[in-house]
Amino acid sequence: MLIVDETGAYANKEAVSEFVESGKKSKILLKKTAVVGITGVKKIFLNFVNKLTKLGVKPVSTIEDAKEWLIK
Repeated sequence: MLIVDETGAYANKEAVSEFVESGKKSKILLKKTAVVGITGVKKIFLNFVNKLTKLGVKPVSTIEDAKEWLIK
Protein backbone atom coordinates (compact mmCIF):
# COMPACT_ATOMS: atom_id res chain seq x y z
CA MET A 1 0.00 0.00 0.00
CA LEU A 2 1.17 3.49 -0.80
CA ILE A 3 0.03 7.07 -0.25
CA VAL A 4 1.43 9.76 -2.54
CA ASP A 5 0.84 13.45 -1.79
CA GLU A 6 0.93 15.47 -5.02
CA THR A 7 -0.39 18.66 -3.44
CA GLY A 8 1.39 21.60 -5.04
CA ALA A 9 3.27 19.37 -7.51
CA TYR A 10 3.48 20.07 -11.23
CA ALA A 11 2.97 17.48 -13.94
CA ASN A 12 4.42 17.42 -17.44
CA LYS A 13 5.02 14.87 -20.19
CA GLU A 14 8.32 13.72 -18.70
CA ALA A 15 6.80 13.21 -15.26
CA VAL A 16 3.91 11.22 -16.70
CA SER A 17 6.34 9.02 -18.64
CA GLU A 18 8.30 8.35 -15.46
CA PHE A 19 5.09 7.55 -13.54
CA VAL A 20 4.06 5.06 -16.23
CA GLU A 21 7.43 3.29 -16.22
CA SER A 22 7.59 3.26 -12.43
CA GLY A 23 4.02 1.99 -12.23
CA LYS A 24 4.73 -0.89 -14.58
CA LYS A 25 7.75 -1.94 -12.53
CA SER A 26 6.07 -1.65 -9.13
CA LYS A 27 2.72 -3.17 -10.11
CA ILE A 28 3.51 -6.52 -8.51
CA LEU A 29 4.58 -4.85 -5.26
CA LEU A 30 1.63 -2.49 -4.73
CA LYS A 31 -1.87 -3.73 -4.07
CA LYS A 32 -3.36 -0.29 -3.48
CA THR A 33 -2.16 3.26 -4.08
CA ALA A 34 -3.94 6.47 -3.10
CA VAL A 35 -2.92 9.91 -4.34
CA VAL A 36 -3.76 13.14 -2.54
CA GLY A 37 -3.84 16.53 -4.28
CA ILE A 38 -4.90 15.43 -7.76
CA THR A 39 -6.95 18.14 -9.47
CA GLY A 40 -7.33 19.61 -12.93
CA VAL A 41 -4.78 18.46 -15.49
CA LYS A 42 -3.08 16.19 -12.94
CA LYS A 43 -6.32 14.17 -12.78
CA ILE A 44 -6.21 13.71 -16.57
CA PHE A 45 -2.59 12.55 -16.29
CA LEU A 46 -3.54 10.13 -13.49
CA ASN A 47 -6.30 8.63 -15.65
CA PHE A 48 -3.75 8.17 -18.45
CA VAL A 49 -1.25 6.50 -16.10
CA ASN A 50 -4.00 4.23 -14.72
CA LYS A 51 -4.96 3.12 -18.23
CA LEU A 52 -1.38 2.30 -19.18
CA THR A 53 -0.32 0.61 -15.95
CA LYS A 54 -3.63 -0.91 -14.78
CA LEU A 55 -2.64 0.08 -11.23
CA GLY A 56 -5.99 1.60 -10.31
CA VAL A 57 -4.46 4.48 -8.38
CA LYS A 58 -7.24 6.21 -6.43
CA PRO A 59 -7.36 10.02 -6.23
CA VAL A 60 -8.51 11.18 -2.78
CA SER A 61 -8.99 14.55 -1.10
CA THR A 62 -7.04 14.10 2.12
CA ILE A 63 -4.42 11.89 3.75
CA GLU A 64 -7.12 10.62 6.11
CA ASP A 65 -9.30 9.63 3.13
CA ALA A 66 -6.30 7.81 1.68
CA LYS A 67 -5.71 5.89 4.90
CA GLU A 68 -9.37 4.90 5.14
CA TRP A 69 -9.47 3.71 1.52
CA LEU A 70 -6.26 1.73 1.87
CA ILE A 71 -7.43 -0.25 4.89
CA LYS A 72 -10.79 -1.20 3.37
